[in-house]
Amino acid sequence: MTAPGTRLKVVVFAQNRAFFGTQLLHLPLLHNLKKWGSDDSHDNTVILFSPFKLNSAFVQSGIVDHIEYYQTSLIRMTRMLRSLRPDVIVSLRPQSSWLNLAIGMSGAPIRLGYQSPGSHFFYSHTVPRNTQIYRGLNYLNLLKTLQPPLPLPDFFLHTQRRAERQPEQFTTTICLLPGGGAGEFKRWGIENYLQLAHALKQHREDIGFIFILGSDEADYVPVINASPLALHCDIYMNESVENCSRAMASAHLCIANDC
Repeated sequence: MTAPGTRLKVVVFAQNRAFFGTQLLHLPLLHNLKKWGSDDSHDNTVILFSPFKLNSAFVQSGIVDHIEYYQTSLIRMTRMLRSLRPDVIVSLRPQSSWLNLAIGMSGAPIRLGYQSPGSHFFYSHTVPRNTQIYRGLNYLNLLKTLQPPLPLPDFFLHTQRRAERQPEQFTTTICLLPGGGAGEFKRWGIENYLQLAHALKQHREDIGFIFILGSDEADYVPVINASPLALHCDIYMNESVENCSRAMASAHLCIANDC
């Protein structure tokens, strides 16, 4: 792609979904782009473009150098991209015709996107968009047109090393993630999670539970603390991605809503 050790300026257009879980799935791709072609002495500069407010985890993780919020404007976006002069642009928005056009006129030598009608006019490299696989892997497929991406375990090991909180040491740990981005109707419910935890505890006395929660699940905390399992639970509330990653890595089993 470029000479080894060359520091690249990379622009990434995030997928147009506001759910926190969907946002997190960008992190392995962003980690790859941060390290892509760089050496141990420096990382690439990654600028993330988003049409909505993103979780602070992106900047806190150190994977993103800057977040640019934008509105629909072909002329403004084209001018911005040409003034930034990025080496690489990666778009996760194949259905946005105006954005495809702006990227095509950006002057960036490497422009990665998914195949769509007319995409070869706007992008230097395209791949089919596979919606049948894990979304994070679908994002990483964009990089395969130039060089193999770092494996997913590399990203998870990277985040775990940066963790500041050590999870509770249970003999057997089960991590529970009861949240759901679209709202309560998408969730299994905290009572069901506690019933499951109680059944597992009866099966094996040495089991402890880590609950990973966010602000939307704040009302779950008193319910957990009032349950007979409270002494066997470690609650992670609004923890960093790094701390959550280490907690999940320490678990023998993770149970979560699929959304």
